[in-house]
Amino acid sequence: MMIKSTLRKLALLSLGLGLLFAVLPVYATTATGTQNTDLTVSISFEPSCVKVGDTIVRQYSIKNNTNKPQTVDWKWEVTLDGNPYLIYPYPNSPRHKHFGRIQLGPGETWQNGPTTSVIYDLVSQPKGTYAVTLSATNKKGTSSATALFEIYETTCSLGA
Repeated sequence: MMIKSTLRKLALLSLGLGLLFAVLPVYATTATGTQNTDLTVSISFEPSCVKVGDTIVRQYSIKNNTNKPQTVDWKWEVTLDGNPYLIYPYPNSPRHKHFGRIQLGPGETWQNGPTTSVIYDLVSQPKGTYAVTLSATNKKGTSSATALFEIYETTCSLGA
């Protein structure tokens, strides 16, 4: 009887720990914008708090919400602690474009990512809160969304 009771307790503890770890939040920041009803933009960073040696995953998309083809100009801009920040040292390099033009069919979604990056150091990737804004514009106007992530040394202010 004692063994069955102990096994039951152990099973319940294991189940409880499994549920605890299953519901722990993965801190990510995702934003969606639909200011122009023709276009929906989404941008995401996971996790929202990273330090040297960590990997961050970025993904963004633009959706044509209409039943007609659309020409869409897109760009993304970055700030670090509220100041404009150039992520790549070579803004004109085709590999590191911050803007572009795409053609979207009716209901089509263009997606970039998921792309992973490792935080190597605090010199080329300074600590602080980064705000990345993705904008998409057609003849009717612009939709934009801003997602945040933080590179930190000891404590992250974004909640992770």
